[in-house]
Amino acid sequence: MRWAPFLIALALALVMDASLMSALELGGVAPSLVAALVAFVALQASRSAAWYAAVVAGVALDLSSPMPYDGRELVVIGPWGLGFAFGIVLVLAVRGSLMRRNLLAMAIVVFIMLMAASLVWCAAWSARAWLPESLPPWGDGSVFSAFGERFRWALWSSAIAVPAGWLLLRSVSLWGFPGVAGRPLRR
Repeated sequence: MRWAPFLIALALALVMDASLMSALELGGVAPSLVAALVAFVALQASRSAAWYAAVVAGVALDLSSPMPYDGRELVVIGPWGLGFAFGIVLVLAVRGSLMRRNLLAMAIVVFIMLMAASLVWCAAWSARAWLPESLPPWGDGSVFSAFGERFRWALWSSAIAVPAGWLLLRSVSLWGFPGVAGRPLRR
């Protein structure tokens, strides 16, 4: 896998998640293009490249989403980085039974990865909430309400992954994935 297209696409996905995706907010959650990008890489790249791409995307998501805390913003590196690493391990376990160039498979991969990542995210923030003077990002609500919100986020992101995946599949020859070697996608 070539890393330059991934890093450029990751930067574009982060910018679009921060600016454009709020216009598509539904039920209080906005979809994630970063998840669609990671799912695309998970379906096409080698196992190690997919894992590293997921960790890089998770850390980038941590850095781009500070949490409000005591009148200021707090950046905690780890919850999404660890969550995406765990999610990609689950995806790589089922990748052999999926058709790699199928848009429905990409939506399923996004949902599986985001639900696993959300489980780790909720667990990490719950563990951090045990520290004195530390509040989880869901405030006075429960971790179950936060996980329910993440469930809606995963559903909406998997729906958005279909058109995003279609665009990404059109550029598959640029990525340098093993076994692709510049062959065009059939119409």
